[in-house]
Amino acid sequence: MGTSTADTRLHMDCCDNFVQMIAGTKRWFICPPQDARELLPIRCDGIHHSLCWASVKYPNANPLPSGDKAKLDKTSCFTIEIKAGEMLYLPAGWWHHIENVGPTVMVNMWTMGCENVAVALDKDPLRSDRPDLKKCPNIAQTTAAFLLK
Repeated sequence: MGTSTADTRLHMDCCDNFVQMIAGTKRWFICPPQDARELLPIRCDGIHHSLCWASVKYPNANPLPSGDKAKLDKTSCFTIEIKAGEMLYLPAGWWHHIENVGPTVMVNMWTMGCENVAVALDKDPLRSDRPDLKKCPNIAQTTAAFLLK
């Protein structure tokens, strides 16, 4: 349940996310994993550093700071609204900012397949130091180090 003013800063999670809206509407600002270089992760939290925060905090701010606008202009981000009765699947590694459009009730479920996390967070397959698919138990820490370079 959320109030009409609730929102979440732009971030990326380690896990696949299934979202079901029960009541109300949420506005999602979504960016593919490849946009990490423009979004400039500033911090990764959690026991395995699996939650990373972007330097652009609120991409729907009005007015949007000019520095944030310049970063977002280089991305493939898009905005969608999820309404009551609708469902969203957000793959691991996709950046997202969420804001309520009025009061809401939402149910979500995170799932994590190690290979999916590794693929979603591997921003540049040509880099020699990309996360290794064979080391799934350590993928979140490896990915956090990779993103924050």
